[in-house]
Amino acid sequence: MANKCPTCHSKNPETVKFCGECGTPLPPAKGHPPVVTETLRTPVKELTRGTLFARRFEVIEELGRGGMGKVYRVFDKKVDEEVALKLIKPEIAAEREVIDRFRSELKMSRKISHRNVSRMYDLGDEEGTYFITMEYVPGEDLKSFIHRAKQLSTGTAISIAKQVAEGLMEAHRLGVVHRDLKPSNIMIDKEGNARIMDFGIARSVREKGITGPSVIIGTPEYMSPEQAEAKDVDHRSDIYSLGVILYEMATSHVPFEGETALSIAMKHKGEAPKDPKQLNPGIPDDLSVIILKCLEKDKTKRYQTATDVHSELERIEKGLPTTGRALPKIKSATSKEITVSVKFRRWLVPVLAGLGIAVAAFILWRPFLHKPPDKFSIAVLPFADEPSQDSRLELGDGMAEEITGRLRSLEKFPVKSNSAVIRFKGTAKSLKSIGEELGVDYLITGKIRAAKEEIEVYVELTEAKSENQVWDEHYPDRLSNIMGIQGRIAERIASSLLKALTSGDQEILRKQPTESADAYRLYVEGRQAWNRRNEAGYRRAEEYFQQAIAADPKYAKPHAGLADVYSMLGKNKEARDAVRTALGLDPRLAEAHASLGFINLDLEFNIKSAEGEFKRALELDPEYPVAHYWYGRLMMMRGRFDEAIVHIKRSLELDPTVPMTYENLAAAYYFSSRYDAAIVESKKAIEMDPTQPSHKVILYATYFLTSRYRDLFDALRIYGESESLRGQFWANMVYLRMGEKERAREFIVRNELALGAVLPTLVSCFYGTLGDLDKGMLWAEKAVEARDFYALYFYSNPMMKPFHSDPRMIALWKRLGLVD
Repeated sequence: MANKCPTCHSKNPETVKFCGECGTPLPPAKGHPPVVTETLRTPVKELTRGTLFARRFEVIEELGRGGMGKVYRVFDKKVDEEVALKLIKPEIAAEREVIDRFRSELKMSRKISHRNVSRMYDLGDEEGTYFITMEYVPGEDLKSFIHRAKQLSTGTAISIAKQVAEGLMEAHRLGVVHRDLKPSNIMIDKEGNARIMDFGIARSVREKGITGPSVIIGTPEYMSPEQAEAKDVDHRSDIYSLGVILYEMATSHVPFEGETALSIAMKHKGEAPKDPKQLNPGIPDDLSVIILKCLEKDKTKRYQTATDVHSELERIEKGLPTTGRALPKIKSATSKEITVSVKFRRWLVPVLAGLGIAVAAFILWRPFLHKPPDKFSIAVLPFADEPSQDSRLELGDGMAEEITGRLRSLEKFPVKSNSAVIRFKGTAKSLKSIGEELGVDYLITGKIRAAKEEIEVYVELTEAKSENQVWDEHYPDRLSNIMGIQGRIAERIASSLLKALTSGDQEILRKQPTESADAYRLYVEGRQAWNRRNEAGYRRAEEYFQQAIAADPKYAKPHAGLADVYSMLGKNKEARDAVRTALGLDPRLAEAHASLGFINLDLEFNIKSAEGEFKRALELDPEYPVAHYWYGRLMMMRGRFDEAIVHIKRSLELDPTVPMTYENLAAAYYFSSRYDAAIVESKKAIEMDPTQPSHKVILYATYFLTSRYRDLFDALRIYGESESLRGQFWANMVYLRMGEKERAREFIVRNELALGAVLPTLVSCFYGTLGDLDKGMLWAEKAVEARDFYALYFYSNPMMKPFHSDPRMIALWKRLGLVD
C-alpha cells in the first residue's frame, strides 16, 4: 500500500522515510513499525590518543584521513622511534585480493630510498584490522602549505617542484609509478625538503596481473587523461600530476574543477587548461610553458621523463632575480654584519666611470638618494617564510607584527596595524595595488629563512605608488637574537622616514617585549594553534602559551593568549586570572581587553561590561579583527543588526581566513531576515571547515524558516546528520509545521534531557514552537544557568518569536542586558 505525502500528496513506497517529490518526512505506514538498523561488528576504525595498538604502537595524535583510512602519529615501542601508521578502512581491507595488492606494492615501494621520498615500512594485521607503517615526517603537507600561503612565490614553487621531480626520478628508475600524486601526498619537512608520501597505491609497470587495466586509481583533480579513461598508465601519468601541482602552486587553483569526480575527469580528458598566466600574470612565460607541456593530453607530447622536467625547472630558476628565488641554504652567521645594497637610478650609470668613483658616490650620495615627504604612511606586510624553515612555525607573521608594534609605539608614527595588512599574505597583487588599498605611501616586505639555530632576514622598503625600491637589507644572525633583529629593522625603517630619531625613540624601538627568543617562538606557535579554532588546537595552544610564560613570566601576550584558550574551553576563573595578569603587565594590550570582553560576554553573560572592553580594544587598535568580530556578535544579540554586519564585515576585511566570522555574518543576515545572504555565508564557513558543527546551524535554521524542507533534509544527509540528535530535532520541527504535534511532543519528551545536556536553548525553542510556553521558559532559565551562549540570542532569534509577548521572557531579556 502506498504511503501518501502530507504536503504534496504524492504516493511513495511504504519503505521510504521521505517524500521523493518534496522531501517531506513521511509518517510510518500503518502496520509497519519503524525500521531499526543493527550495528555491524567491524574491525577497529579509529584510535584514540594514548591507545597502545597491536601491543606495540602508542598513539600520539591523528595526522589526517583520506579515502583509504586514517593516519596516526605513533611511537613504536619495539624500535623506540616515532612512525606514521595508516589504519586501512575495514571495507577496503575486506577483499583478500586488495590486501595481496598492498603487500605486493609495499615490496616495490620499499625499494625507493631517496631524500625526497618517505620510506614505507610494513603491512600489519591486528585481529582483522590491517595497517601500514611508514616513516613519520614532521612538517606540513603541501596542500595546507598552499592554502596557508594563498599563492607561492615563483622561486618557492620551482624549488618544491624540482624536489618532487627528483623523488619521481628515483621511483621511475626503479619502475614504480605513484598514480596518486597530489599536494596532500607531499610533505614539507622541518628542513624545507619536499617528501613524496604514500607510494602505497603505486604499482610497478614491470609487474602484471595484480589489477586489471580498467581500474581507475587517482584523485580527480590531479588525474591524468589516461587515468580518467581507465587506460594503462606509465610514469608519464605522474608527470601530468606534477604539472597540476605546479599549476596549483603558481596560481592557487587546480586547472579543472567540477561538482562531481566524473565531470572533473572528463575535463582532464577533453578540455584545454587555462593558461596559468591568466590567473597569475607574475609567473615567467617559460614556467607557464613547462606547466602546459606537463598537461598535454597526449602523453607522447609531455616531457618524457622527470629528469627532463627537473632540467627545465633548473634552467628557469637560474634566470630568476635573486629576490625571486627560494633562499639558499643558511650559512653560519658568525657576525652581526648587515650588508646593504641600494638600487641606483639609471641616470647615474654614465657618471660613474670606475669602481673608485662608484664607491665614493655610494658613500657620498646614499643618504640623499631618497627624501621622504613630511607626511607619509607605511605598512609592514607579512614576511614570507621560505619552506626550509620548520613549517609548523610561521616566523614571518610574528616578525611583521612585532616590527609594526614597535613602530606604532612611536608617537604618531603613521603605520598600519598588523591586522589591517594580514589579508595580503601571499597575495599576487602588485605593491602599487596594495598601497592604494591600504592608503599608504611606503611598504615593507621581507623574507625569512631559518634552519636549526640560524636565521636570515631580507627586508625591502618600497615606495608604493612608483614601486621603486628605496633600500634592501640582509640580516644574518642567530635565531636566539630574533628580537634584536626586529628592533634593528624597526629602527632602520623609522630612521629612513623620520627627519631625526631621538634617543627616546631609539630606546622605544629597541625595547623588547621579551628577552627570551624561546618565549617569543612559543607564543607564535601558540597563536597558530589557537587560530585553528577547535579543541585540539586550543589544547596545543595552551601547552605553547604555558611554556612561553615559563620562559618569560613578564611577557604579556602569552598570558592574553592563555586567557583566550581558557575562554574557549569554558574555564571562567582561569581565563579571568590570565587576562588580569596580561593587563597588569601591559594595560594597553588590545588583545587582552578583547579577551576580557569575551569572558564578560560568553562566560559571565555581563553584556554591559563586555561592551566596554570591546570598545576599549577597538580604541587601542581600531584594526584588530577579533575585537570587531566579538563586538559585532554583541550587536547581534541586542538586535542592532546593521551595526553588527558593519563590524563583522570589517573583521573579514582585516582577516578573511577565519570560518567562524563567516558563520556569524550568516547569523546577522539570518536574524535580519536576509535569508539568501545567510545561506551564501553559511556555505562559505562550511566549505572552509566542514568539521565544525556550528557552521551548519544557521543553514538548517534558514531552510526551516523559509519552508525549504527538501533543502533542509538534503543538507542533513550531505553532512551526515540525518540520524543524529540534531538531525532528529530539525525533522521533528518540520513535523510540527506539518501539524503532527503529538509525534513531535513524543520526540521532545523522550529526548529533552539528552538534548538539554548539550543545547538547552534548542529545547526551549522546541517547546515554544510546540506552544508549551511554561516548559519553554523553564528550559530558557536552564540555558542561562548552564551558560549556553545561544541564550544570548533569545531577543534576536526569530525562532523564539512565540515568547516575545511573554512577560517572563521580557524580564529575562532585561536581566541579561539584551534590552534596556
